[in-house]
Amino acid sequence: MIWTADLDFKFTYVSPSVKLMLGYTVDDFIRLNPKELFTPDSYKLIIRHFKKSIMEISEHLYNDSEHFSSVFEIEMIANDGKKIWTEIKINHLFDFNKKLIGILAVTREISQRKLMEMEKNKIHMQLLQAQKMEAVGILAGGVAHDFNNVITTINGNVELCEKKLEPSNPVLMYLKQIKNAVKSAMNLTRQLKLFSRKQSLEMKIININDVIKNIIEILNRVIGEDIVINMHLDDDIWSVRADVGNFEQVFMNLTINSRDAMPEGGFIKIITKNVELTETDCTKYSFLFPGSYVLISVSDTGCGIEEKDKNHIFEPFFTTKSSEMGTGLGLAVVYSIVKQHQGVILVESELKKGSTFNIYLPALPVAPDEDIVEHINFDMLHGDGERILIVEDEKGVRDYVLKLLAESGYTPIIAKDYTEAKDICDKINYQIEMVFCDVVLPDKNGIYLVKELRKIKKNLKVIYTSGYPESKNKILSQNDSKEDTFLQKPYSTYQLLSTIKNTLKPDTEN
Repeated sequence: MIWTADLDFKFTYVSPSVKLMLGYTVDDFIRLNPKELFTPDSYKLIIRHFKKSIMEISEHLYNDSEHFSSVFEIEMIANDGKKIWTEIKINHLFDFNKKLIGILAVTREISQRKLMEMEKNKIHMQLLQAQKMEAVGILAGGVAHDFNNVITTINGNVELCEKKLEPSNPVLMYLKQIKNAVKSAMNLTRQLKLFSRKQSLEMKIININDVIKNIIEILNRVIGEDIVINMHLDDDIWSVRADVGNFEQVFMNLTINSRDAMPEGGFIKIITKNVELTETDCTKYSFLFPGSYVLISVSDTGCGIEEKDKNHIFEPFFTTKSSEMGTGLGLAVVYSIVKQHQGVILVESELKKGSTFNIYLPALPVAPDEDIVEHINFDMLHGDGERILIVEDEKGVRDYVLKLLAESGYTPIIAKDYTEAKDICDKINYQIEMVFCDVVLPDKNGIYLVKELRKIKKNLKVIYTSGYPESKNKILSQNDSKEDTFLQKPYSTYQLLSTIKNTLKPDTEN
């Protein structure tokens, strides 16, 4: 399409192809106010180029060296209101006396090309976001590892103190406060590991109400003072098989999503109840099957979700929020977790009234697993002088394990890395029964150390430990012995002593 405009930027000519591109007749186009033909941003752009072209030559006579040409992309508005991307090349227009009288524009539609470019840019931004999230995930995993060492040291020394005190000693109350703080810190590291995608699922039978009650204080801090959370939890809720940390993440993400939908405040309602779905019920939702379910419902009084977006909200990187507010991963993570638990998540929403996310988890007709209360008779875990080589690069953890094993009847020997451990074994002629070894060491890793030690002492008992949860998979893939044990940091005094005791048992007893 070719068109011309005078020095006042009024259209003076357009080629008949305007009908095909924009749906206007020639006469209708000529009568148009240019502001009606371009989107506001495009109008500003073309006026800027137009003025620049006028300033280049203005009243001067035409000269080849001063010939002006400009190419740029703008959005034009068709007769039916549709926006069309076009590429425009503007040239000067002169009369027979070579005097500037306006501009001549050659225009072609590039909507398809622009669509492909936008899609390419979208994929590129998603890739950048994924790389950014991966980098943050790696950082989170590293922080979790370091934090696990600190927690192991604090918790271990608190438990050593508890063992030395009489039950009536008032200091125990303060130690209990420290242990409660340690538990909170352990939950934090678990969230970090979930974020870094390096936390393996720890499925157990739970009461979902307990998960909600335990995380509600954190949720209230996240949403702010202008949003109120109301809970309606069924007292007789059925059990479900789930990973507690994963569902803490589910509630966190759904609550943050509701908060962002209510910038001026509002209400969030969390409901749990038992439901029996019949075949008739399941005809509404193709993903559900008849049976017993625990329904978890999280609803808000926010802005709601547009109908066109409902089918995309669980897609990774899809978001209707600004880049400052969302990554488009929150609901995708929720969907992934629910699916891993053989559950189904459905959304109901109405614009300006709010949204409701309904999660259906298969119910179990059994009581929740009880957490082990560690009222332990530590005499049963006492050693008999066995020599245990402790290889740990973190001094706080190393000192704690050394004290614990020495007080528990073992003969501990400490080393901070592969080189020191190997030298010690050479000096004592490998007279050790067990190695308690961190997988990650400053010089060589613990798996390599054990392989070297077993060249001399083939029946050596081994317990690996690490603050990195993926280390267990590394051991399974690289280790030759299936008898070796892995103890995840942070571990308690009971966990460490019972693991040592079980590992030291003769093979006939294991």
